[in-house]
Amino acid sequence: MKLFIPIAILVVLLLLSGCFQPSEGDNETFKDYSQPLESSIDEGLNQSIVSNQSIDNLSNIEENKGYLISSFYIQDFDSSKAEIPVIMNAIEDIVDDYDIVAIQGVYGDSVVLSKLNEIPNYNSRISVAYDRDRLVFLYSDRVIPGFVRTYESSIFKRKPYLMSFNINNYEFVLIQVYVDKLNAVNEIEELSSVMDYANAEYGSIDKYVVGNLYADSLYYDGNVLEDYKVLIKDATMIQGNYTYDNILTSKTNYNIESSGVDNLSDEINGDMDLLNAISSHYPIWMELSLDD
Repeated sequence: MKLFIPIAILVVLLLLSGCFQPSEGDNETFKDYSQPLESSIDEGLNQSIVSNQSIDNLSNIEENKGYLISSFYIQDFDSSKAEIPVIMNAIEDIVDDYDIVAIQGVYGDSVVLSKLNEIPNYNSRISVAYDRDRLVFLYSDRVIPGFVRTYESSIFKRKPYLMSFNINNYEFVLIQVYVDKLNAVNEIEELSSVMDYANAEYGSIDKYVVGNLYADSLYYDGNVLEDYKVLIKDATMIQGNYTYDNILTSKTNYNIESSGVDNLSDEINGDMDLLNAISSHYPIWMELSLDD
């Protein structure tokens, strides 16, 4: 009994002194996302991808699959949504069907941006924040990224975000827009000026306007879209017969194989609660028609 008391006292002192600490490996499961990302491509993330996968098989997209580009408005995509595993897993399943995904609705906190950068085999470019919204391009390892530009105009609440890409020697520009529905008329009618700006910055290569345009009856009933080849004809809303999301390009652009609305049947498997938790919009897509 006399021997037990000194031993007990010694154990208490060791605990108070911090000698009993969690192992280094335990700490590795907790990541600090409180600081903003310095870059849209995280160096540590790239290292983990290379160490865990074969360099010869970095892309999730099948080699014989066509080159697919998507635009997806993920409604209210903030940290509370990004931290729900079933939602984030579904978003990852959606993304890896495409070579490039233009994402609207991203709220600019470090948790969401980190979660997007954790999607394997994809890199990202992220716009500055407008109020709390950011526009994001995710692109696979089959894509060669170019440079970005922002169309600075007071007409737009969220400035159009432009980026050039090269796929199989086909160079093109995506002009991502997220129209303010209360100012849809003015912003949509400004698209011709955005196109002029893109032509000045990028030259004569093909250009595509992609995103949530709100270019349907409730917010816009003008005829500006008649100046473009409009790729999406079907409803893009889960509820309601509205084609808010779209892809526009020149009427002389013949490098599109097909296009449409992704009903997410494989990713959601009929789970309407999950579908509505992700967004009120479906993703839209186009397949490029390129020579091998």
